[in-house]
Amino acid sequence: MDIRIGVGKSDFAVLRDSGSYYVDKTEILYELVHDTGNEVTLFTRPRRFGKTLMMSMMECFFDIGKDSRGLFEGLKITGHKEFCDKWMNKSPVLFISFKDIEAENFHDAYAMLKARLADICKKFPGLPGDGKVNKFDSETFTRLEGQEGNTADVKNALKTIMRMMHAVYGKKVILLIDEYDVPLARASEKDSAGNPFYSPMLDVVRGIMGTSLKDNEYLDLPLSPDACALQRKACLPVPTILPPIPCWMKIFLNILVFPERKWRHCLPQRTGAARHLS
Repeated sequence: MDIRIGVGKSDFAVLRDSGSYYVDKTEILYELVHDTGNEVTLFTRPRRFGKTLMMSMMECFFDIGKDSRGLFEGLKITGHKEFCDKWMNKSPVLFISFKDIEAENFHDAYAMLKARLADICKKFPGLPGDGKVNKFDSETFTRLEGQEGNTADVKNALKTIMRMMHAVYGKKVILLIDEYDVPLARASEKDSAGNPFYSPMLDVVRGIMGTSLKDNEYLDLPLSPDACALQRKACLPVPTILPPIPCWMKIFLNILVFPERKWRHCLPQRTGAARHLS
């Protein structure tokens, strides 16, 4: 049977449902929870190393609103039965990506950020109307959903949504942040005396990251992949609140990188593909 390669697919559920080839990295779920003990984890990995797919896989595994048993059938993580019984689809999850927050100036980038937060709110239409939720949080949520929130609303957006989710589910929230560095990287590139971009964007991003990740009592297992924390000055201020997990750290070595022996094993030998990549 020919192998189907899901080129460009970063949604774990879509990849699995389509029968596309998947290199099993699910063991990271167990090692992350069982072996690190970190309150916050930042993965520093180069671009195109599957960070978004990894985040999507984690969302599918943990999200209390999903039934993911079929998606993970046959994968390594299912070998940890007690772990799966305790963690699979047992936690509220908030997953946000900043990958599209790019613009030529701060005004437009800030508008895109507010639109992104509005999209997140639309994923949880039942939150503001739940009787367990604080009415002022519901009002803030409504402003964010309508892209009418003030700066304080925006900076506290993720924490506000997490507090609401905690009130509804009675459990701490797993926060997954993908490509938080994109707004800062773009701001650094376009910043100039005539286009003050970096400082105001840094203020907003630092506010969002700080309120959601630092001393947040509603937070459980926060995770963020980063492509440039060790490379560009644009991203350096924010990771100071995150303990980096470099991709060469021993406990994640077989999961966060793709050694030659593994990709050669994955290639269909009968096609001669392995020889072509020598």
